[in-house]
Amino acid sequence: KMARLLDFENAKLTPKQIIGFRLRTDKLLYDTYNSEMWCAGYIMNDGCSDDGFEYFRNWVISRGKDVYYKAKENPDTLISEKDNGEDEMFDFESFWYVAFEAFEKTTGNDLYDYIEEEKFQTKEGNYPQFEFNWEEENPESMKKICPKLYEQFWD
Repeated sequence: KMARLLDFENAKLTPKQIIGFRLRTDKLLYDTYNSEMWCAGYIMNDGCSDDGFEYFRNWVISRGKDVYYKAKENPDTLISEKDNGEDEMFDFESFWYVAFEAFEKTTGNDLYDYIEEEKFQTKEGNYPQFEFNWEEENPESMKKICPKLYEQFWD
């Protein structure tokens, strides 16, 4: 439902603006690729694979600027979104593809034909390395990072 709405909104954008939307999304994903955000995704979705973490962060972005920036500072603030999971899952895989589809619909071309991808640092293949500061076998370590989410979602 929301992806279709976004698609409709994107249809009003110029091809250049659609590319900007995609690159901005990549940057927002990049900026939340860290252990604390992964902990929030793990708790809220009862587990979180690499792909699941990507879809979770797309969901966080889709919740809007205010929610995103608060969560970037402290992922436990996502407790405010506890009732906004699609089918009880907090992920939004299709958000990632909205710009591609809008660009193709608008121009008939592939968005990536117009991006010199190797020049962009903030992309999936270039995510920063980090050490996890929590362990799934140690729920207390997750509770320490996201106490409100833990209390709400962890059984």
